[in-house]
Amino acid sequence: MDLALLPLSVLAIELLSTDRSAFERATGIALCAEWPHASLREVLPAIAATTSVEAPVAYAIVDRARSTPDGRALLVGDVGFHGRPSADGTIEIGYSVLEAERRKGIATWALRALLEIARNRDDVRTVVAGCDADNDASIGVLRACGFESTGSDGESIRWTSRSLEPA
Repeated sequence: MDLALLPLSVLAIELLSTDRSAFERATGIALCAEWPHASLREVLPAIAATTSVEAPVAYAIVDRARSTPDGRALLVGDVGFHGRPSADGTIEIGYSVLEAERRKGIATWALRALLEIARNRDDVRTVVAGCDADNDASIGVLRACGFESTGSDGESIRWTSRSLEPA
C-alpha cells in the first residue's frame, strides 16, 4: 500500500454532492458506489462551510499503489476534523474505512497522519473522538493512536488524545 491523505477543497466537496464524475476528474480519485457513506453525505454542507485552503477539514484516504488504468488513486476511506477548533483549542476527529479495506491498518495510519496535521496547527490543543461502545475495531485504533477513554454513556465512548507533543 502507498497511502496518502488528500485534502478535499470546497469545490471537491460541492462536486461530491452534485456530480461524482466531475469530482473524480477534479481530484484524481476513483470513487466506489459505497462512498461517500450516509453519515458523511449528511455533513458535507457543514464541511464545505468550515474548510479552507489553509485548514482543510476533510481528507480522502487513497491508496496510490492501486490506481485505476487512467491513473486515478483508489479511495479507501476518509478522515477529518468535525469543523474548526473550539475557543480552547479542542477539535473532534472522525474516520471511516471502506468495508473491503478494513483490518489492514488503514484507519490507524490515517488517524496518526491526521494527528500530525493537528500537531502542526497553532489553533489545536486537544483532539477528541467518539465511537460506539461495541465498535472494537475503532476502540483499538483510538488506543493505538494514543487516545484514552474519558467516559461512556453505555452506547458510546468519548476519547481524548494523550498529547499532541511530537512523538
